[in-house]
Amino acid sequence: MEPVEAWGHGPVFKSVYRVFKNAGRDHIKIRASSMNYKKGCYEIIEYKFNEEIKEFLSNIFDLYSRMSASELRRLSHQENGPWHQIWVKAQKSSVPGMRIPNKLIQSCFIEDEQGLIIQ
Repeated sequence: MEPVEAWGHGPVFKSVYRVFKNAGRDHIKIRASSMNYKKGCYEIIEYKFNEEIKEFLSNIFDLYSRMSASELRRLSHQENGPWHQIWVKAQKSSVPGMRIPNKLIQSCFIEDEQGLIIQ
């Protein structure tokens, strides 16, 4: 699994950034693609999720797609949040790859009977 990195504007999956960076500040209007090294060309990434995962992702999309870029930035930069902890640590010592450990991300969420909640 690809690590999340702490970049200046927030947490980033580098591979996702590379695929969509040409959209700039515009809406993303393309499907994600990746290099098929056997064929020597880019191909649309196919995905197949079971119903439980589809519902989970749909709920996440419904919540975060309503937020503006500034709201998302404020959320991802919360004091003592995962991004903030790595960013502050990097000011004092080396943080290889500016990686945000999954355990650190998980520690910022709790689960109740209605699903995940940000602490």
